Amino acid sequence: MLRFKPQSLIFLSGIPFFLAGFMLIRKGLGFISEAVRLLTHLPSTPLPLANFANSFWGDETTLSLFLIVPALFIGLFKGRKIIVPSVQQNLTRLLSLSNDAPLTALYDKKRWIVLCVMMTIGMLMNVLSIPFDIRGVINLAVGVALLQGGVASLRTFRSLKRA
Repeated sequence: MLRFKPQSLIFLSGIPFFLAGFMLIRKGLGFISEAVRLLTHLPSTPLPLANFANSFWGDETTLSLFLIVPALFIGLFKGRKIIVPSVQQNLTRLLSLSNDAPLTALYDKKRWIVLCVMMTIGMLMNVLSIPFDIRGVINLAVGVALLQGGVASLRTFRSLKRA
């Protein structure tokens, strides 16, 4: 079985957060742009958030910002208060491992469960008929939070490499 140094595990633990965050941001912005496009061309489309915003502002740019800006704030809050502290705990745990830790030590059992639950919720969102505007806001917020977790891991890896 492959064995890794703690610094390598720190790098490897940040990559999934970084990539998933980037993918969800891209996906969320795509859903938001599709919701705005649908609402502009088919005003009767059932998009709760976009319809609410459209009742105040009619242009596409303002409507897009109404969906994107709150999602960014929610994602930044979630990232700073939930994801980054969780990542920091995991990094502390990884640093305490021996120099020949297995790849399965990348996350503890609790974090593996949380990752599986989050992926299951993401897959359920694809199956359930959740409106594009809500899916976009959720994906964008979660993506921003995950990206912060990935950046925290990669920064720690970089600082350990310099030391």
